[in-house]
Amino acid sequence: MTVAATPLLEVEGLEVAFPLPRRRHWPAPAPLLRAVAGVSLELAAGETLGVVGESGCGKSTLLRALIGLERINGGRIRFAGEEMTGARGAALRRLRRGMQMVFQDPFGSLNPRLRAGQALEEALRANFKLAAAERTRRTAALLERVGLAPALKDRFPHELSGGQRQRLGIARALAVEPQLLLADEPVSALDVSVQAQIINLFAELRRDLNLACLFIAHDLAVVRHLCDRVAVMYLGRIVETGPAAAVYARPRHPYTRALLAAAPEPAADRRLARAPLAGEPPSPADPPPGCPFHPRCPLAVARCQQLRPELAPAPGAPTHQAACHLAGQ
Repeated sequence: MTVAATPLLEVEGLEVAFPLPRRRHWPAPAPLLRAVAGVSLELAAGETLGVVGESGCGKSTLLRALIGLERINGGRIRFAGEEMTGARGAALRRLRRGMQMVFQDPFGSLNPRLRAGQALEEALRANFKLAAAERTRRTAALLERVGLAPALKDRFPHELSGGQRQRLGIARALAVEPQLLLADEPVSALDVSVQAQIINLFAELRRDLNLACLFIAHDLAVVRHLCDRVAVMYLGRIVETGPAAAVYARPRHPYTRALLAAAPEPAADRRLARAPLAGEPPSPADPPPGCPFHPRCPLAVARCQQLRPELAPAPGAPTHQAACHLAGQ
């Protein structure tokens, strides 16, 4: 897929696997759980890509692998035109500074012993050579940028509300002036009344700072509102991707149709209810042969049980791709 002549982020065939415990004295190699199984994607500067799928499909592992929190077993990552996969030392630290993570749990991602202002100053001190007065000025500007009152700089994380803590986490990510935010379900731990405020903040940051964002969410309505494109993951693989409007209007994969049919959205197309999602996802340690979705798919045919489909453009829609033998029907 191609979204720009020079993408900001390029991921090709990314693999992340975790060894599973094996029986004592068992001669065979330890089995592997393939959490991310050959994911390829691109992201342009200033673009927002939403990644959706059921819990356990590999979304969070994908983000953690991109930022270097999980070891990759295969594939390559290029960021801002430079190879990240084999980078080490200062080169790797410089590239990582360009992409910052916003975590799902804002309380767990903050140092409980640092006040809000100290957390921001620590990020500035670690990445820039600034005088104390300049760090103070930038800290105040960051708090204002994310909608936090200046007086909150002296509060500890436990003295802030959930929404305020998430705003502080976003401010800390912005402190190093990144080009890309990796947002791992940043609103799922917040009250519904606060979620819309944080979503609007992401939209403002993208507009004002030209930030790219890889945004993970369970709420399909959030992705539809915020994202330019959508990638649907199932069992460690991307099974459908394309412009958000096209994916929501005409999903090409039965799994995407089932997700949309299950979404509690009054305006959802009622025709999608004919593709229910039954059963539990297979184990990524023992995926089924052929299409990984075929045991749960109401449309599966014999070919689906034998041959795994690859992502391919939908007929008449080159930017809309699906990994389904029946995508064109």
